[in-house]
Amino acid sequence: MGGSPVLADQSHQSLTTDLREHPFTRDLSPLHLEELAGCSRPCTIAAGDYLWRQGGPADFFYLICTGRAGLEITIPHEGVLRMENLGDGDVLGWYWLLPAARWNVDARALTNLHALRIDGKLLRKECEKDPSLKCALLDRFSMVLAQRLLNVQSRLVHAVT
Repeated sequence: MGGSPVLADQSHQSLTTDLREHPFTRDLSPLHLEELAGCSRPCTIAAGDYLWRQGGPADFFYLICTGRAGLEITIPHEGVLRMENLGDGDVLGWYWLLPAARWNVDARALTNLHALRIDGKLLRKECEKDPSLKCALLDRFSMVLAQRLLNVQSRLVHAVT
């Protein structure tokens, strides 16, 4: 445990195809897919390995193609608490939207994971050049965040009933 994601080389065309097929980016314009592909690398993360650790720089995110990951926090004197499980077609990480942000949780592969890792620094530069890309991504991330908040609310309600 504790290894790093293994980044692979992939043709630009193949990356664009993977992005076109991912639920998060499926209906982006061809131009936006091209811009996003320039910031993306496929990667493989072994089960048990961390995608990031709490406190580390949050300058990337993942589009999960296959596999499962968990978001976790360590509670002193209690241990690890899994806050959420994510899998095929999910987005993992949004703090990259905030310059100089740090992760506030750990993310760990629960199974072998294949994902696209998107470089947030490069993507922020692309968004500065193309505000329509920024708008399209913010719309999508807003929907992801709203759904995650609803999931937390539901878990809290079930925990107290």
